[in-house]
Amino acid sequence: MHLRRVQVPNFRGLDQVDITFEKDFFPRIFPLGSQNGGGKSTLLQLIFTLLHCSTSAETNMFLQNLLHRFNPNQSSEKTILATFEIWDGSKEHTIEFFAYQTIDAINSKINVKDDNEKRGFSMPFSNLLSVLSVPSVPSENKIAEKIFFDTTTFPILSGNDSSALKLREAKRMLKEIFDEWERKNLLHICNYSSTKNQSFEDKSLLCKIKNKIGNKIENLSSHEAKIFLDELSKKVFFASHITQDFLFMNGEYRKLFSEKKDDSEKNDCSNINSLRTKIPGFFTYDFFAIDLVNQLFIDARNKDRNVIKDGEGSNYYETLLKQDINSILINKKINFSPNSNQITFKLDKQGEEVDLYPQDLSRGELKRLSIYVWLKHNEIKDAIVLMDEIEITLHPDWQYQIILDLQQWERSNQYILATHSYELCQALTPAHVKEIELKLIKNKD
Repeated sequence: MHLRRVQVPNFRGLDQVDITFEKDFFPRIFPLGSQNGGGKSTLLQLIFTLLHCSTSAETNMFLQNLLHRFNPNQSSEKTILATFEIWDGSKEHTIEFFAYQTIDAINSKINVKDDNEKRGFSMPFSNLLSVLSVPSVPSENKIAEKIFFDTTTFPILSGNDSSALKLREAKRMLKEIFDEWERKNLLHICNYSSTKNQSFEDKSLLCKIKNKIGNKIENLSSHEAKIFLDELSKKVFFASHITQDFLFMNGEYRKLFSEKKDDSEKNDCSNINSLRTKIPGFFTYDFFAIDLVNQLFIDARNKDRNVIKDGEGSNYYETLLKQDINSILINKKINFSPNSNQITFKLDKQGEEVDLYPQDLSRGELKRLSIYVWLKHNEIKDAIVLMDEIEITLHPDWQYQIILDLQQWERSNQYILATHSYELCQALTPAHVKEIELKLIKNKD
């Protein structure tokens, strides 16, 4: 899987971004640079959230948080949020995400008059969706109708019209909108709020996908688009700093980042902890994932045992222990105790072995090791891997070396690295290096 091109007309600090990642370049590693505040981290987060979180109801909430207060051009009913070109090895897919002015569109469709005035719509679109499942109430049965609407809250339209008329009108509007999206092959992803009031979802996020094989272009139906996004989401990963956790959360939890709380208090937030399980492609490498290392060794030993049962030789464990991890540590060796699931290290100090524990390793060593373990444990292959400021805590020599590491650890992946490191960029050709130009906002005064 390869991201060939990304275009973002206008989102937060991003303005007219258009970046191409050539699919025939080798290695498939692209540093992405900009000045501080230039938007490289925002771009990676937008790519990841749109491509990884668009098909699950559980992860849609993170899209809603990302898009909160994103208010596209009011003069247009539909505004492009981002366009991606994806190469899957045989054909090219163009994925367009739109912000749709849902409430305005519904209001424009209301044609029932009351006192010669058009009635207005004033409730979240997601709440209105529930109206579709409400059975029709026979208007001749006034008692049944009164009981039904007295026990059901539908503040759908303002005005003095009857409850039954409200229900029928809401259903008609919804049917028109969904029929229109179906005709245009638009997949409805989620609804979000463009205002400060995060509970009022007045915008919708839609998606359209086209396939290109040779000179032939075909539009995928909304059902086919959903299937493709499901598969693509399993091939998109994002590694970043622990502070990126808060960017996935709603406004209340984002405030925690600016408040005077230490890291332990922030990490104890239950929503942050649940985020890591709800977004399987997201990884923070600012801590040493000791549990992942344990599991990696256990999996390697299980593979050895299974292969031996089949009458074949195996050395998964020895390869992992001696060749891979010990080569990463350079002057240290890792020791895994399967009985206690404990990991220790040994330092060769002038011919004498010194016992070390994970906390004794430098942050650079832990970071490099955790990236390797993350890729191997999750078996990340033929994927789009986004990594934010991978060079932090690494010595300049290791910043250069990390390019060779990624290529050696899994060369089938495409890596897009947001970075400030000249050493990292120098490990590749100048054509590999992409840049986001900082768009300065002019002072009106």
